[in-house]
Amino acid sequence: SCELLSRPELRGTPVVVANDNGNNGGIILALNAEAKAVGLKRGNPLFQVTQLIEQQHVTVIDVHHHLYHEVSAHIMEEVKKTEMVLDFVQYSVDEFFGSMPDDDPICLREYLQTLKDIILRETSIPVSCGAGTTYTLAKTATWFAKHYPAYNGICIMPADKREQALAMVPIKEVWGIGRRRIKTITMQGVKTALDYTRQSETWVQRHFGVTGVRTWKELNGIPSITIASH
Repeated sequence: SCELLSRPELRGTPVVVANDNGNNGGIILALNAEAKAVGLKRGNPLFQVTQLIEQQHVTVIDVHHHLYHEVSAHIMEEVKKTEMVLDFVQYSVDEFFGSMPDDDPICLREYLQTLKDIILRETSIPVSCGAGTTYTLAKTATWFAKHYPAYNGICIMPADKREQALAMVPIKEVWGIGRRRIKTITMQGVKTALDYTRQSETWVQRHFGVTGVRTWKELNGIPSITIASH
């Protein structure tokens, strides 16, 4: 999205951003929906997908971190100017957390839509929004907002829909779960976020330590993580 700000003619065509270090030695870091549609994925080594890139006329753009930080600063400033997000904290270059003044799903959706529209109008960057009763559930809701077009970029996870939603989330997509242990726990039958919440705290402690227990509590609707600005 940042790169397309100065290349509007590429909208609607497959585009990837890669840290190409010459001779196709880099990897794909980001890509648009059109690039995903032709079979490319984030993390693809360029040398493995060179033929596909050429056949599908995919534009490869070098990574420009300074640009992304400039756009990020603009987005964060516009959000803070609205004074719509309480307890605002920037977590990373492309992510912020905060509290919302209403917990009614209908009102909250309208509120988030307004915020989303302001960001798009002022920065030309589309964003996804997720809301939940804990940081981890908010992250999970954002996963739905990104992966299910019907949500139109906004997903709210009320307490009464939590288990239904978590049953649809692969364990590998849960924020805070160590990637190195995914294979081990899936072999033990833990395949979704809901499976994880149904394990005992002792089991979680043994496999994932204190961090894993915090994630387990958060998925169960118990606030257990403190977010610090990065």
